[in-house]
Amino acid sequence: MAEARGRHRELCIPLCVVPATINNNVPGTKISLGTDTGLTAVVQTCDRFKQSASGTKRRVFIKTMGGYCGYLANMGGLTAGANATYIFEKPFDIGDLQSNVEHLMEKMKTTIHRGLVLR
Repeated sequence: MAEARGRHRELCIPLCVVPATINNNVPGTKISLGTDTGLTAVVQTCDRFKQSASGTKRRVFIKTMGGYCGYLANMGGLTAGANATYIFEKPFDIGDLQSNVEHLMEKMKTTIHRGLVLR
């Protein structure tokens, strides 16, 4: 658009470029447009999962989103009270998964019969 301004007068308008990504991975910004909406969607979905799981016994839900940026999963896990969160920026292996499965198995033996893992 900037290149075409010289040829098209109607494109000579003031512009303001605002970063917009749900991943909040735009350098130089504290938070980008779309992040709050994305985080709200993650937390609402996790709340629905937990509500659904409370009606049954021994359920574990795994929510995936965010691609190569763990911001939404990390913040969503903190906000929604997830048992574990796996993000791209922090590598994990089968031992980590096994440890969390064992933790969830122990949790299922208590009065809380549900788990939430975000990826």
